[in-house]
Amino acid sequence: TIRRLEKGVPLDRRPTGPMKVRIERTTGKNSVLSIKLAEGKYRHLKRVCEKVGHPVVK
Repeated sequence: TIRRLEKGVPLDRRPTGPMKVRIERTTGKNSVLSIKLAEGKYRHLKRVCEKVGHPVVK
């Protein structure tokens, strides 16, 4: 799934730019990621993460 984020995930029938993703820590079933976006719009990161099956808590 991280590789999908790094390549870019299509939203609203348009591809998103690639992202740099780093795992900061993992606890049980939760992970904290550091994500650097090449581009971003309103709630962009939240929508991208939900698209690949990782809901955003914070």
